[in-house]
Amino acid sequence: MTSPRAPQVICEAATGATPALRESAYECMVKIVPNYYDTLPPYMETIFSLSKHAIEKDEEEVAKQAIEFWSSICEEEIDLIDVRFAIVSAFISL
Repeated sequence: MTSPRAPQVICEAATGATPALRESAYECMVKIVPNYYDTLPPYMETIFSLSKHAIEKDEEEVAKQAIEFWSSICEEEIDLIDVRFAIVSAFISL
């Protein structure tokens, strides 16, 4: 299980002094999405602000990882929709 502070620490790293640190922070964010998606809502405003800045003004590699974070969020949402659809379909076919 992830530490309750992990997203906070990763957000802090996303404002780190070097592009490599910021890129690594977004890479970590991408990796925690599939397993800890339900713990992210309190951090979403902060992540949005940080990633928007990264996409618009940071080094290209940092921006790519910030975009990849949102792509992983979309994939997670699609997976959740698929699960809900399967449950509803199973219920309807009873």
